[in-house]
Amino acid sequence: MLRNILLGLVISVTTLCVAQKQPTTPPNYNSLRRIIVDEKSDCYYPKLMQRFLANDTTMTMEQVRSLYYGYTLQKEYKPYYHNTKDSLLFSYARKVNKTTADCDTIIRLTKQSLAVFPLDLYKLNQLAYAYHMTGRNDLAHLYTLKAKQIAAAIFSTGDGRTQMTPWHVISVSDEYELIYLLGLFPVDQRFVYSDCDFITVAKNRINIRGFYFNIKRLIDVNGEMPSSN
Repeated sequence: MLRNILLGLVISVTTLCVAQKQPTTPPNYNSLRRIIVDEKSDCYYPKLMQRFLANDTTMTMEQVRSLYYGYTLQKEYKPYYHNTKDSLLFSYARKVNKTTADCDTIIRLTKQSLAVFPLDLYKLNQLAYAYHMTGRNDLAHLYTLKAKQIAAAIFSTGDGRTQMTPWHVISVSDEYELIYLLGLFPVDQRFVYSDCDFITVAKNRINIRGFYFNIKRLIDVNGEMPSSN
């Protein structure tokens, strides 16, 4: 299954970071605000998004981090966005024996959703999976790589093991997708320490109880948005 392909890619990134004892760095939004509007910067946001949408997979870690976390500084960002067709997509994604028609529907629905929120890790993975199942392995590899880059950017912000070193996400769904990519299974979610989610995972061979995810950016932006009332 494609989730296993993705797992191998992401685990290799995590293992590399641990082996080399590379420091992790939370996103600095004050710095991001400056560099993503600088037309001379390698992290100028319109160019980053243009490259991502053009399927350019040669961006550096700094550029991918700027793309992912910088998205929260764009007017398009809606921290708790819910696509009305997500329930339909989930019903197809949960099917055990998918037909080619099912996969084509997944491709259509994920593309529609990604047109609104291009950095959705779950949707990128589902698109890669559907392409893989329909024999379009070049496209499957492409979207797997795009998902890998976003996952690696999130992993670069912490180790997820304590409330002081959480992984920073811009979407709650990314919390669950990262856990699945690690080959683990979420069983419970709690909001803790005013700005973190803690997701407990099922019993596993490496005896990890769960992971912390910082969602302060979601909370802050949601608080800045005008009320619909």
